[in-house]
Amino acid sequence: MPVAGVYVLAYMGKVLYVGRSVDVADRMRQHLTPAVGRLLVDWWLQGVGQLDAENVRLDVLEAPASDGWMPRAEGALIAQLRPLFNVATH
Repeated sequence: MPVAGVYVLAYMGKVLYVGRSVDVADRMRQHLTPAVGRLLVDWWLQGVGQLDAENVRLDVLEAPASDGWMPRAEGALIAQLRPLFNVATH
């Protein structure tokens, strides 16, 4: 798995969440660790996502060396894919 990048989390073909991280594997572990104040996608992953893991898909776009690519790519994917658990910014 690429270390840094933008990730797309889907369930049964529906995009649920788009995020970015400098360490995608660590970020996914955080999503799966129960804690107070977590994102709605975290609660979903800990429940349904673990019970039906074979229908959960994670795609990662590896970050190039250019500065500022991850926020632009994440924003463009959120606008295009309209994930269920991302907060609308417009």
